[in-house]
Amino acid sequence: CADKYINSYTGKDTVMEKMKIGIIGCGTIANNGCSAASLAMVATYLTGHEYLPEYDYTVNAGTTLSTPINAGTTHDLNSRLSVSKNMSKLQSTVTAKLGYNFAQMPSFVGGQSFVGRTHTAIFELMFNSGFSRVVEFSLGAKTSPNWNFRDSEQLYRGIACDVDMSLRVNFLKRLWVRCNAYYHYYNTNQPGMRNEYFTLNADLACKFGKNDAGEISINGGDLLNTVSNFEVKNNYDYVSSVWNQVFGRSIYLKFSYNIMGR
Repeated sequence: CADKYINSYTGKDTVMEKMKIGIIGCGTIANNGCSAASLAMVATYLTGHEYLPEYDYTVNAGTTLSTPINAGTTHDLNSRLSVSKNMSKLQSTVTAKLGYNFAQMPSFVGGQSFVGRTHTAIFELMFNSGFSRVVEFSLGAKTSPNWNFRDSEQLYRGIACDVDMSLRVNFLKRLWVRCNAYYHYYNTNQPGMRNEYFTLNADLACKFGKNDAGEISINGGDLLNTVSNFEVKNNYDYVSSVWNQVFGRSIYLKFSYNIMGR
Protein backbone atom coordinates (compact mmCIF):
# COMPACT_ATOMS: atom_id res chain seq x y z
CA CYS A 1 0.00 0.00 0.00
CA ALA A 2 3.04 2.30 -0.15
CA ASP A 3 5.10 3.62 -3.02
CA LYS A 4 8.66 4.83 -2.74
CA TYR A 5 10.15 7.83 -4.45
CA ILE A 6 13.27 9.99 -4.11
CA ASN A 7 13.65 13.67 -3.47
CA SER A 8 17.05 15.26 -3.98
CA TYR A 9 18.83 16.15 -0.76
CA THR A 10 21.69 18.60 -0.62
CA GLY A 11 23.71 17.82 2.47
CA LYS A 12 27.38 17.61 3.40
CA ASP A 13 28.10 15.21 0.54
CA THR A 14 26.80 17.63 -2.07
CA VAL A 15 29.28 18.70 -4.72
CA MET A 16 28.45 22.17 -5.97
CA GLU A 17 30.03 24.44 -8.52
CA LYS A 18 29.03 28.01 -9.25
CA MET A 19 30.40 30.36 -11.86
CA LYS A 20 29.49 34.00 -12.34
CA ILE A 21 30.41 36.19 -15.27
CA GLY A 22 30.17 39.84 -14.28
CA ILE A 23 29.11 42.78 -16.36
CA ILE A 24 29.49 42.02 -20.07
CA GLY A 25 28.20 45.36 -21.31
CA CYS A 26 26.29 48.34 -20.00
CA GLY A 27 23.49 46.84 -17.92
CA THR A 28 24.12 43.30 -19.16
CA ILE A 29 24.85 40.54 -16.66
CA ALA A 30 25.21 36.81 -17.26
CA ASN A 31 25.59 34.10 -14.65
CA ASN A 32 25.70 30.34 -14.73
CA GLY A 33 25.62 27.70 -12.04
CA CYS A 34 25.44 23.98 -11.49
CA SER A 35 25.15 21.56 -8.62
CA ALA A 36 25.40 17.78 -8.31
CA ALA A 37 24.53 15.51 -5.39
CA SER A 38 24.76 11.75 -4.94
CA LEU A 39 22.87 11.76 -1.66
CA ALA A 40 19.11 11.40 -2.12
CA MET A 41 16.07 10.73 0.03
CA VAL A 42 13.94 7.61 -0.23
CA ALA A 43 10.50 8.65 0.92
CA THR A 44 7.81 6.09 1.78
CA TYR A 45 4.27 7.41 1.72
CA LEU A 46 1.96 5.45 4.04
CA THR A 47 -1.64 5.26 2.90
CA GLY A 48 -2.89 3.75 6.16
CA HIS A 49 -2.08 3.61 9.87
CA GLU A 50 1.00 1.48 10.40
CA TYR A 51 3.04 0.33 13.40
CA LEU A 52 6.81 0.73 13.06
CA PRO A 53 8.53 -1.72 15.42
CA GLU A 54 11.97 -0.14 14.92
CA TYR A 55 10.62 3.08 16.39
CA ASP A 56 7.91 1.52 18.61
CA TYR A 57 5.51 4.04 17.18
CA THR A 58 2.28 4.00 15.16
CA VAL A 59 2.09 6.56 12.38
CA ASN A 60 -1.06 7.99 10.85
CA ALA A 61 -2.17 7.69 7.25
CA GLY A 62 -0.53 10.28 5.02
CA THR A 63 2.80 10.15 6.84
CA THR A 64 5.98 10.23 4.78
CA LEU A 65 9.10 8.44 6.05
CA SER A 66 12.35 9.73 4.55
CA THR A 67 15.71 7.93 4.58
CA PRO A 68 18.95 9.27 3.00
CA ILE A 69 20.72 6.88 0.61
CA ASN A 70 23.40 7.01 -2.08
CA ALA A 71 21.72 7.04 -5.47
CA GLY A 72 22.22 8.21 -9.01
CA THR A 73 23.46 11.74 -9.37
CA THR A 74 21.02 14.62 -9.08
CA HIS A 75 21.85 17.53 -11.37
CA ASP A 76 20.68 21.12 -11.35
CA LEU A 77 22.09 23.30 -14.12
CA ASN A 78 21.04 26.88 -14.78
CA SER A 79 22.02 29.84 -16.92
CA ARG A 80 20.76 33.44 -16.80
CA LEU A 81 21.19 36.53 -18.95
CA SER A 82 19.93 39.90 -17.72
CA VAL A 83 19.83 43.14 -19.70
CA SER A 84 18.81 46.49 -18.14
CA LYS A 85 18.07 49.74 -19.93
CA ASN A 86 17.67 53.13 -18.29
CA MET A 87 14.93 55.13 -20.02
CA SER A 88 16.09 58.70 -19.51
CA LYS A 89 12.86 60.34 -20.69
CA LEU A 90 10.80 58.37 -18.17
CA GLN A 91 13.59 58.23 -15.60
CA SER A 92 12.76 54.55 -15.23
CA THR A 93 14.45 51.20 -15.76
CA VAL A 94 13.42 48.25 -17.93
CA THR A 95 15.02 44.85 -17.31
CA ALA A 96 14.76 41.76 -19.49
CA LYS A 97 15.89 38.32 -18.32
CA LEU A 98 16.38 35.11 -20.26
CA GLY A 99 17.16 31.82 -18.56
CA TYR A 100 17.31 28.06 -18.85
CA ASN A 101 17.25 25.38 -16.16
CA PHE A 102 17.85 21.64 -16.37
CA ALA A 103 17.07 19.38 -13.42
CA GLN A 104 17.63 15.63 -13.12
CA MET A 105 16.45 13.52 -10.21
CA PRO A 106 16.65 9.73 -9.69
CA SER A 107 13.66 7.93 -8.20
CA PHE A 108 12.41 4.47 -7.29
CA VAL A 109 8.94 2.96 -7.67
CA GLY A 110 8.40 -0.59 -6.49
CA GLY A 111 12.14 -1.21 -6.52
CA GLN A 112 12.52 -0.06 -10.14
CA SER A 113 14.69 2.99 -10.75
CA PHE A 114 13.77 5.91 -12.98
CA VAL A 115 15.39 9.20 -13.89
CA GLY A 116 13.21 12.28 -14.02
CA ARG A 117 14.32 15.25 -16.10
CA THR A 118 12.88 18.74 -16.40
CA HIS A 119 13.78 21.43 -18.92
CA THR A 120 12.57 24.96 -18.13
CA ALA A 121 12.91 28.14 -20.18
CA ILE A 122 12.48 31.49 -18.41
CA PHE A 123 11.41 34.79 -19.98
CA GLU A 124 11.03 37.79 -17.68
CA LEU A 125 10.38 41.50 -18.20
CA MET A 126 10.34 44.16 -15.43
CA PHE A 127 9.64 47.89 -15.27
CA ASN A 128 10.59 50.10 -12.30
CA SER A 129 9.60 53.75 -12.25
CA GLY A 130 11.86 56.54 -11.08
CA PHE A 131 10.14 59.61 -12.48
CA SER A 132 8.52 60.68 -9.20
CA ARG A 133 9.13 60.47 -5.46
CA VAL A 134 5.40 60.75 -4.85
CA VAL A 135 4.35 57.79 -7.01
CA GLU A 136 6.46 54.63 -7.30
CA PHE A 137 5.35 51.92 -9.71
CA SER A 138 6.72 48.53 -10.72
CA LEU A 139 5.44 45.84 -13.06
CA GLY A 140 6.89 42.41 -13.74
CA ALA A 141 5.83 39.55 -16.00
CA LYS A 142 7.38 36.08 -16.16
CA THR A 143 6.67 33.12 -18.45
CA SER A 144 8.22 29.68 -17.94
CA PRO A 145 7.42 26.82 -20.36
CA ASN A 146 8.66 23.44 -19.13
CA TRP A 147 9.04 19.90 -20.42
CA ASN A 148 9.02 16.93 -18.02
CA PHE A 149 10.39 13.46 -18.78
CA ARG A 150 10.77 10.12 -17.02
CA ASP A 151 13.69 8.33 -18.68
CA SER A 152 13.05 8.96 -22.40
CA GLU A 153 9.25 9.24 -22.06
CA GLN A 154 7.69 12.68 -21.92
CA LEU A 155 5.23 12.87 -19.02
CA TYR A 156 3.81 16.29 -19.79
CA ARG A 157 4.65 19.82 -20.87
CA GLY A 158 3.37 22.90 -19.13
CA ILE A 159 3.62 26.65 -18.85
CA ALA A 160 3.64 29.01 -15.88
CA CYS A 161 2.82 32.72 -16.08
CA ASP A 162 3.20 35.29 -13.29
CA VAL A 163 2.34 38.99 -13.27
CA ASP A 164 3.30 41.16 -10.27
CA MET A 165 2.33 44.85 -9.97
CA SER A 166 3.14 47.22 -7.09
CA LEU A 167 2.12 50.83 -6.51
CA ARG A 168 3.19 53.14 -3.70
CA VAL A 169 1.86 56.67 -3.23
CA ASN A 170 3.57 58.99 -0.74
CA PHE A 171 0.90 61.44 0.46
CA LEU A 172 3.20 63.15 2.93
CA LYS A 173 6.83 62.81 3.90
CA ARG A 174 6.06 60.07 6.43
CA LEU A 175 2.70 58.73 5.22
CA TRP A 176 2.11 56.43 2.25
CA VAL A 177 -0.19 53.77 0.86
CA ARG A 178 1.01 50.61 -0.91
CA CYS A 179 -0.88 48.20 -3.13
CA ASN A 180 0.28 44.92 -4.63
CA ALA A 181 -1.55 42.75 -7.16
CA TYR A 182 -0.29 39.29 -8.14
CA TYR A 183 -1.62 36.87 -10.76
CA HIS A 184 -0.44 33.28 -11.22
CA TYR A 185 -1.39 30.79 -13.94
CA TYR A 186 -0.12 27.26 -14.56
CA ASN A 187 -1.40 24.64 -16.98
CA THR A 188 -0.20 21.52 -18.81
CA ASN A 189 -1.33 19.25 -21.61
CA GLN A 190 -2.62 16.83 -18.94
CA PRO A 191 -6.17 17.23 -17.56
CA GLY A 192 -6.70 18.41 -14.00
CA MET A 193 -3.37 20.21 -13.61
CA ARG A 194 -4.53 23.79 -14.10
CA ASN A 195 -3.76 26.20 -11.26
CA GLU A 196 -4.84 29.86 -11.36
CA TYR A 197 -5.36 32.60 -8.78
CA PHE A 198 -5.24 36.35 -8.24
CA THR A 199 -4.44 38.13 -4.99
CA LEU A 200 -4.61 41.78 -3.93
CA ASN A 201 -2.83 43.24 -0.89
CA ALA A 202 -2.70 46.81 0.44
CA ASP A 203 -1.45 48.73 3.46
CA LEU A 204 -1.37 52.26 4.87
CA ALA A 205 1.87 53.07 6.70
CA CYS A 206 3.33 55.94 8.67
CA LYS A 207 6.86 56.63 9.92
CA PHE A 208 7.41 58.37 13.27
CA GLY A 209 10.03 59.04 15.93
CA LYS A 210 13.59 60.23 15.75
CA ASN A 211 15.18 59.49 12.38
CA ASP A 212 11.90 57.78 11.38
CA ALA A 213 12.87 54.78 13.51
CA GLY A 214 9.26 53.72 14.07
CA GLU A 215 6.63 52.50 11.64
CA ILE A 216 2.96 51.69 12.15
CA SER A 217 0.74 50.31 9.40
CA ILE A 218 -2.70 48.89 8.72
CA ASN A 219 -2.36 45.91 6.39
CA GLY A 220 -4.93 44.11 4.28
CA GLY A 221 -4.06 40.70 2.85
CA ASP A 222 -5.90 38.87 0.05
CA LEU A 223 -8.60 41.55 -0.03
CA LEU A 224 -10.58 39.67 -2.70
CA ASN A 225 -10.41 36.41 -0.72
CA THR A 226 -9.35 34.43 -3.78
CA VAL A 227 -6.20 32.47 -2.85
CA SER A 228 -7.51 28.93 -2.70
CA ASN A 229 -7.20 26.24 -5.34
CA PHE A 230 -7.21 22.52 -6.02
CA GLU A 231 -4.14 21.18 -7.76
CA VAL A 232 -3.27 17.79 -9.25
CA LYS A 233 0.38 17.02 -10.05
CA ASN A 234 1.65 14.09 -12.11
CA ASN A 235 5.18 13.77 -10.75
CA TYR A 236 7.86 11.40 -11.96
CA ASP A 237 6.69 8.54 -9.82
CA TYR A 238 3.43 9.49 -8.08
CA VAL A 239 0.30 11.60 -8.43
CA SER A 240 -0.62 14.16 -5.79
CA SER A 241 -3.93 15.96 -5.30
CA VAL A 242 -3.57 19.04 -3.11
CA TRP A 243 -6.12 21.57 -1.89
CA ASN A 244 -4.40 24.84 -1.07
CA GLN A 245 -6.17 27.25 1.26
CA VAL A 246 -4.43 30.36 2.55
CA PHE A 247 -5.76 32.31 5.54
CA GLY A 248 -7.91 34.35 3.18
CA ARG A 249 -8.92 37.96 3.63
CA SER A 250 -7.25 39.51 6.67
CA ILE A 251 -6.72 42.97 8.18
CA TYR A 252 -4.13 43.52 10.88
CA LEU A 253 -2.12 46.23 12.60
CA LYS A 254 1.69 46.16 12.40
CA PHE A 255 4.11 48.11 14.59
CA SER A 256 7.90 48.21 14.44
CA TYR A 257 10.61 50.38 15.98
CA ASN A 258 14.35 50.31 15.32
CA ILE A 259 15.96 50.89 18.73
CA MET A 260 19.45 50.88 17.20
CA GLY A 261 18.67 53.98 15.16
CA ARG A 262 20.28 54.66 11.83
